[in-house]
Amino acid sequence: MDYFSSLSKYEIVNIIAQLISLFSLILSLKYWRYANQSHLWPKVKGIVSRGMQFGISNDTFLYEYEVRGKSYQRKKPFFSTTSKIIVSNKDRIEKYSQGKVVVVYYNPLNPKISTLVPGKKQGIVNVFILMLLIFILTFLSFFFPAFFKENLAKFFTLFN
Repeated sequence: MDYFSSLSKYEIVNIIAQLISLFSLILSLKYWRYANQSHLWPKVKGIVSRGMQFGISNDTFLYEYEVRGKSYQRKKPFFSTTSKIIVSNKDRIEKYSQGKVVVVYYNPLNPKISTLVPGKKQGIVNVFILMLLIFILTFLSFFFPAFFKENLAKFFTLFN
């Protein structure tokens, strides 16, 4: 406990940023793995309960499906790092409109994990790269603060 009380605010912020970026890295790797595996998952028929709407959709889309007698619902048609889905394609709105029958690819080990578009990874790679960069920078900043501050100052002088 003495170790934590000896940390400066700068070091505490660094640790928090590292933990958040590490959590995001793990989550994005999990989604990336699911998206890649989804091509091999079993398929069932499902139905769109709430269709897509034009614009930014948040909690408006919903599809339902059944696996081994148990019903499941999901709000995202594919693996994404955000809960918001930007819908600007009229074909997608028509394809995923309310009442449409859809093919659902579900994880055989955990059927509540599913997708309508196997392999699609909206934003996952971008989030992974950004979080990896943040993690590396905060790691270097925590363990080599003098070097990091000196080089950061040099970097900003380039723009003056």
